[in-house]
Amino acid sequence: DSTKLFNQLPLVGNVTIGNKYEMELRCEITNRAGFPQILFKTRSGWFTMDSLIIRSNRLSFKIDHDPDVPVTTVDLKIIRKAKEFIKDEKSWHKNDDRNCEDDIEKNCYSLFCALQRASIEFEGEYNHRNAIMQKIRQTIVKIYPSKEWKHRLRDFNNMPETDFDILMELLNRVESEVVIELEQKK
Repeated sequence: DSTKLFNQLPLVGNVTIGNKYEMELRCEITNRAGFPQILFKTRSGWFTMDSLIIRSNRLSFKIDHDPDVPVTTVDLKIIRKAKEFIKDEKSWHKNDDRNCEDDIEKNCYSLFCALQRASIEFEGEYNHRNAIMQKIRQTIVKIYPSKEWKHRLRDFNNMPETDFDILMELLNRVESEVVIELEQKK
């Protein structure tokens, strides 16, 4: 089993890409929708590994920059809890800096920080590529296909045209999609 073998490897180190480029890498395994998900972090962000192959002296995998992770009932709880954190304009932090400690202290949350805190509450840890975070990221891109994003959740939250109603429209739309997906799984 590749996951058991993977757990025996050092989870921090360097990776060589195409026999030329080397970069620092940190890996972790999370459990999503009943299957292990291998995440790795580079200075460019968090990514998922697909098609992992481990041989005696070589590890190979494909990078999925924007995985489509199956939703679970936990994802529905996460988005509903995030909406509780951002219940009105006074509890919405319009200028996200991706530092969530001050959001928690002030009880005033950006989109990212509300989702992060809700994820930790229901999953016990923060998974940057969990299903609800991915679904919201992908929906943002569907709504604004020509925008350039460095951090979709932060950048959407901070756009001048994003107001509280637009934020809630996004969250309500994704919540409805999650409900439909969960109904279809029954």
